[in-house]
This record gives sequence, C-alpha cells and structure tokens, in this order.
Amino acid sequence: MSAEKKPRAPCGESKHICGHRHAWVLDNAFRRWVHDPVKMFGPYVGPGMSVLDVGCGPGFASVGLARLVGTGGRVTSVDLQPEMLGILERRAGKAGVLDRIQTVLCGADDLGVAGPFGFAVAFFVVHEMPDAGRFFRQVHGVLQDGGVLFVAEPKFHVGRRAMEETESIAAGAGFALESRPKIFLSRTTVFRKQGS
Repeated sequence: MSAEKKPRAPCGESKHICGHRHAWVLDNAFRRWVHDPVKMFGPYVGPGMSVLDVGCGPGFASVGLARLVGTGGRVTSVDLQPEMLGILERRAGKAGVLDRIQTVLCGADDLGVAGPFGFAVAFFVVHEMPDAGRFFRQVHGVLQDGGVLFVAEPKFHVGRRAMEETESIAAGAGFALESRPKIFLSRTTVFRKQGS
C-alpha cells in the first residue's frame, strides 16, 4: 500500500514562510546590495506607475519601488502577516516614501486587490503559494494589458525543473515569457500579460 501524499498547507500555514521575527533576513544592507530593487525593477517601472508587491515582507522591494514610481505613483504592498506590514510601514516612513505605499493584508488564497497595475513583483514567494495557478490567474486579472510580472525564486528552494513548471503554469494563466534576467541566488523570469 502506497503512502498517501500529504496535502500542502494553506499559504498562511506553510512552514516555508519566513515569520516576522526573521524580517532582518529578508531586508538588510547585504540583501539591498545584492538585490538592489532600483536596479532590478528600474527597466520596468517608472514615475507615476501603479505597481504591486506580492508577499512584500518587511518592504525590501516596496521601498525601492516607491522611489521608482515617485510622488505621482503608487505601490500596493500585500502580505499575509500584519507584523510584516507594520515593519514595512515603519521602514517606508523612515525612508520618506510611506505616502506612496498602500499596505494590504491578504488571505491565504486571495490577494485582496483590484488594480489595474502596470507592474507586479513576486520575489521569493511563488514556491510558498498553495495554488500557483490561482496566484497567476489573480495577478493576470489585476495587471493591465501588456503589464509586467517579475518572478524571482530562491535557487536553494526551487530547482530548474520546478521553475520550468512555474513558467508553464504562468503561461497557462495568460502570461508570455519575456526574459530571464540574472539575479544573484535566484531563478528569475519576467512575464508580460497578453491581451484579455
């Protein structure tokens, strides 16, 4: 008799999610040096844009995105943990960009945002999703036509085949693969939303 496959825990209960007590691992001087949000996202994000940061954590990407969109833009930062959103708000306040950031507490399977957004980023979070297909369909629904989705996954958790599967799921949700930028310790794919 074969052992039953254990169902994956809902996103909010996943053992892979880095808790708020370890926020320093997700946002520190070294991380900002090797994963500079302005350099990574600058080719896709400009002043006045509305952007989405999924699984924002303590705000490593959100603060950089807020600098890129400028005073006329908007960053919507989504996370499952209210503590992470609190840390992000404090850091954004210190950086002088809190007025450009809206924080949203999401559910395990619902982003809780409406859009439209011109750019979305999911940095080191897709492997934590209980249903990647649902995630990509939701992001597709809130991105404007031609909008960009930047997905980076950690090499230490996500192998090449798993990333290929992620790309296939994204394609099934209506995304076209645009590029695979080289990002330190990451498997990264940039997608573009195809017309609805």
